[in-house]
Amino acid sequence: MKKLLAILLTIFSLTSALKSSMGLYSYGIAFLFPQENQYIGETYFISYAILIIHLLQIATFIALSYYGASALLNIKRKYVSNTWLYIAVFAFGLFILEIFAWSMPLRATEGFVPSTFSTNLMEIITNPAVLKSQIFQLLTYASFFGLFSLFKKQEDFTKEFSSSLWNTQGV
Repeated sequence: MKKLLAILLTIFSLTSALKSSMGLYSYGIAFLFPQENQYIGETYFISYAILIIHLLQIATFIALSYYGASALLNIKRKYVSNTWLYIAVFAFGLFILEIFAWSMPLRATEGFVPSTFSTNLMEIITNPAVLKSQIFQLLTYASFFGLFSLFKKQEDFTKEFSSSLWNTQGV
């Protein structure tokens, strides 16, 4: 089961890193070098936030793929270290921040009715196309937390077994 989760984590996180880098490239080009007839509706602050979020997502997905690959190849690591857990929680926090950033109201544009944050957020959450595009990120988080919990359970069992062995040898 660990090998399967490690393979899935590696594949999903590398796919998510690739998708984030494509998002960084396409949004970065559109924002930093817009064409004549192109308009970015987000404010400058939100646009820079989206670019930074994509950069951080790439780094965290590469780190999570390293976690999966090292578990797959049996490289001796501290798999239940809180650092790995913090990286995964940070990556999931970036996912939530990205949803909030895309939900922010757009700049006022002549001829368009301004939208609200809650309307945009509900549209993103309920739109199946948006959720389908985020499936690899969600699968990355699920496979990481599944693999991490298996390692944690194994470590707890090993500690319990060794302490019970220690107690029986003293008798």
